[in-house]
Amino acid sequence: MVEFLKKQPKAGSWTLKLLKFTVLILAMTYIMEYLQYYDIVGLFWTASPAYLAAACVLSLMSFMLQILFLKKISEGRLGWMDAFNIEYYAFLMNLGVASSFFSLPKIALINHKIKDLKESMKLFTAPVIVGVSLRTFIIAATAAYIYAGAWTVMILTAIVAGSLLYTIISRRDFVRRVTMTPVDIVGEVLCIGAMNMVCFFIAYYFVLLSLGVSPPVPNAALAESLSYMAGLFSPMPAGLGVREFALTEMNTTLSVSKDVALAAAILHRGVVVINPLLAGALTLAVSGFVTGKRVAD
Repeated sequence: MVEFLKKQPKAGSWTLKLLKFTVLILAMTYIMEYLQYYDIVGLFWTASPAYLAAACVLSLMSFMLQILFLKKISEGRLGWMDAFNIEYYAFLMNLGVASSFFSLPKIALINHKIKDLKESMKLFTAPVIVGVSLRTFIIAATAAYIYAGAWTVMILTAIVAGSLLYTIISRRDFVRRVTMTPVDIVGEVLCIGAMNMVCFFIAYYFVLLSLGVSPPVPNAALAESLSYMAGLFSPMPAGLGVREFALTEMNTTLSVSKDVALAAAILHRGVVVINPLLAGALTLAVSGFVTGKRVAD
């Protein structure tokens, strides 16, 4: 795996790199402007360690569920350590501002293991499709709850659940083509994806609680999901800057003060980045990577 990574060229055109650097500069300008008016650093020091610790645990659970998701949809072609290596190294490679657009390193890593580019594309695309579908439903449900009430959410949930169940039962080939996932495991895959999303959101909500604010859960879920989608489809690695901007502005619109919203967005980014790094370093050390032993491919 390490030799493979060393051979990888620096991906992405100069135009895309320039766009990424431009977005990053704009994001940093945005953050620096608010640092002049608000005591964001002071808010960091007032954050509750207990809530931040809980957010870290949930963020780590979300990362592990992401690994489990990839292992599950591979239908036995990837073991647990294979899926971990792919997710972890793709995570590291996508931290760079000049990294490939839309997680292309992950496709390369999967293909390096299973030697089938078409299947590698499917294993990359399936989590994206499931994640976007679940996030879209959450956005619609929370917006309906906020602006139209609980009955609207119940009706919407019943319609979506009924349609999904009918489609899985009566149009199995269609489900396979759209989700790129075997029909027999669609239910498990959706559950894993939903659990991943819930852990990710609760981690963010605990960050808000650590700063002494507790906005209504639907409002926070709507802001978090919209910002996640904005970051997902941005040219920046892991939505860096774009997600923080969207999360701050959405929370401000939904009754959280701008200084707390920005502090929460930055803290959550730290939690999301630091946990996989530490978990990966620990796992690789235990597996013998640091001592020079070969990690199972």
